[in-house]
Amino acid sequence: MLAVLVPEGRLDLMGMSYGGWLAGQYALRSPNRLRKVVLLAPGATVLPMSLGFLIRIALIAMPFRGRRGTAVHRMVRWLFQDLVRKGDAGRGPAAMSIADVIAAIELDRFFALPWMIWPTVIDDEAWRRFTVPGLFLVGENQKIYTARAAVRRLNRVAPRIKTEIIPGAGHDLTLVQADPVAETILRFLAEPPAVNA
Repeated sequence: MLAVLVPEGRLDLMGMSYGGWLAGQYALRSPNRLRKVVLLAPGATVLPMSLGFLIRIALIAMPFRGRRGTAVHRMVRWLFQDLVRKGDAGRGPAAMSIADVIAAIELDRFFALPWMIWPTVIDDEAWRRFTVPGLFLVGENQKIYTARAAVRRLNRVAPRIKTEIIPGAGHDLTLVQADPVAETILRFLAEPPAVNA
């Protein structure tokens, strides 16, 4: 698809959550196509998924009639805790996220879509080969893995990748801290790439 949208030259690629994992995989496999990559709280990629997240996903996957919606509500409220704390201001975006997850589940059930590839952790050797200038952003209250541990690992195995922990946010960083996140991304994209990148 990227070959159709941008047939020639390098492009910037950004992904959030599962899309962040996809962006990281693309950067590993086609580094010559990318100028820069932004990974927003990517699924796995840096660290394994937390047990709490995996349990909640398993509860959503169970085919209990009438219970799936409750499991989705609980998972989104847990994952987007900072958004929920905003009260009325966060209610609309949280409800939209819940509706999106339920719609995705129903589409899969109705159309029997192929299984999604589960996000994996990029190993140390692959991170060391990661040549695309990158930015990794994660909320301080991230639930799918520990933000500080993820940043520590990247600083150790891929010091060329810029990392930043966004305060007052979790997996909902683009919703509760939209302005600081956007400013950080735009500043990174505006920087000239390093000569050796």
